[in-house]
Amino acid sequence: MENPELYYAAGTYGSILMMQVVISMLFVYFIRPFLREKRHARMVGGVYYLTILLLYVISYVISGFLAYGLGCLAAFFLMHGLERENIWQKMYLAAVFFSFRWLIAKIASCLSANLYHYVFLLPYTTGDRWIDWWKLMGVFLAENLICMVCLDFTVGMFHRVYIDKRARMSKGELVIMLCPCLSVVLCYQLLLYNSEAYESATGQSSYDWYGGYQWLMVLYCVASAAAILVMTAVFQKMKAGIREQKQAEQLQGQIEEMKRHIREVETFYDDMRSMKHDMKNHLMALEGLYEKGAYEEAGRYVAELQNKSQEVPSGLHSGNPVADVILREKKRLAEGYGISFQCQFYYPEHTEVNAFDISVILNNALDNAIEASRAYESPVISLVSHCRKKAYLIEIDNTFDGSIVWDRERGLPVTTKPEEGHGIGLSNIQRVAEKYHGTVDITYGDGHFGLTVLLMLA
Repeated sequence: MENPELYYAAGTYGSILMMQVVISMLFVYFIRPFLREKRHARMVGGVYYLTILLLYVISYVISGFLAYGLGCLAAFFLMHGLERENIWQKMYLAAVFFSFRWLIAKIASCLSANLYHYVFLLPYTTGDRWIDWWKLMGVFLAENLICMVCLDFTVGMFHRVYIDKRARMSKGELVIMLCPCLSVVLCYQLLLYNSEAYESATGQSSYDWYGGYQWLMVLYCVASAAAILVMTAVFQKMKAGIREQKQAEQLQGQIEEMKRHIREVETFYDDMRSMKHDMKNHLMALEGLYEKGAYEEAGRYVAELQNKSQEVPSGLHSGNPVADVILREKKRLAEGYGISFQCQFYYPEHTEVNAFDISVILNNALDNAIEASRAYESPVISLVSHCRKKAYLIEIDNTFDGSIVWDRERGLPVTTKPEEGHGIGLSNIQRVAEKYHGTVDITYGDGHFGLTVLLMLA
C-alpha cells in the first residue's frame, strides 16, 4: 500500500462524516413530532449538521464535547425562530438529544474499542496493510452501526414515553426535567477527566489497564439514558393526571350547570302551570272591570299581564327543555358580545341520546365559538342539526380568520392559551362522539371555523 497514512486518514474522515449524517437524520426524527411542519425539522437537522461540520474543521480550537453542545444550541435557536411557541420544551429537547448523543456515542466507542482489541491485537494479525485498513474500516462501520441502532432505539423509546408532545412545558417543569441531563453531563465529564488524568500520570489508558472499565462505562451510559427516559415518563404521567383532574373538574362543573338548567326548566314549567291556573281568575277579573266600565283600570291590568307573559322565555324550542335553556343562555351571551346567533337545532326524538351528552357538546362547542369569534367585526355563529336515519349531525360554524396548530396524535387543534385546563372542551366533545360510535370533523378557512359532530343513534 502506497502512502498508507492517506488511506487511513481518508477512511477515518469518511467514517466521521458518515456518522454525522446519520446523527443529523436521527435528530430530524427526534424533533419531528414536536414541530408543526416537516420542513422545519429538516431545516433544523441541516443546521445541526452544518454546525457540527464547521466546528469539526476547527476542532483543534474547541473540544468535541463543546462542539456538539454548540450544535444543539444552534438547533434550539433555529427551532425557536421557526416556531416560537413552547420555548421551554424546545430547550429540553435540545438538552435531551445532546445527552443521548454523547451517551450512545460512548457506548459505541467502548464496544468498538473491544472489537478493535480483538481484531488488531491478537496473535493472528497478518500485518498486511491492506487487510489492516479493511479491518479498521470494519471497526469504524461497526461503531457507526452500533451508534445508529442504539440512538434510533433510544429516540423511539423517548417518543413512546413522551405521550402529549404538544403540551406546553413551563419554566419550572424544565428545571426539574433538566436535572437528569445535567447530572449525566457532569458525571460524564468527571469520568472523562479522571481517565485523562490517569493516562497523563501513568502513560497508560485506563481502558487498557482495567479490562472491566469499559463495561462499567457502558452500564453507566445505559443507566443514564434510562434515567432520562424514566424521568420523562414520570413527567408525562404527572401531566396526564393533572389533565384528567382538569377534565373531571370541568365535567363536574358541567354537571352542576346542567342541574341549574334543570332547575330553570322546572321553574319555567311551574310558572306556566301557575299562569294557566290563574288565567281563569284573570279573565273573571277583566270581565268584572269591563262590566263596571273601568276601562282604564282594565287596560292597566292587561298591560301587567302582558309584561308578566314576556318574562316567560320564548324563541328557541329544540324539543328538549334542558337544551332550550342552554341555547337561550348561549344566545344571550353571544348577543351581549354583538355576535349574530343563528340556530336551527332540534333534539333527536325517540332516541336513547343522553341529554347530558348533548349538553356537553353544546356547552363546549358554543363557548369555544363565542370566544373565538367575538374578536372579529360582524361575527356570526350558526348552529344546525340534521337527523338522517341513524346518523345525527350537529354543525357549529363561527367567524374565524386565524391560524390553527394541530395535535397530530388526537386530530384536534391545540389551544393557544397558556393556562392549564384549556383545550379540554374539544376532547370532551370527542369523547361523547366516540361513546356513540361517531366522529368529530373540523374545517377552517375563508374566514370561518366549522365543527361537525356525528352521533350514531341506536
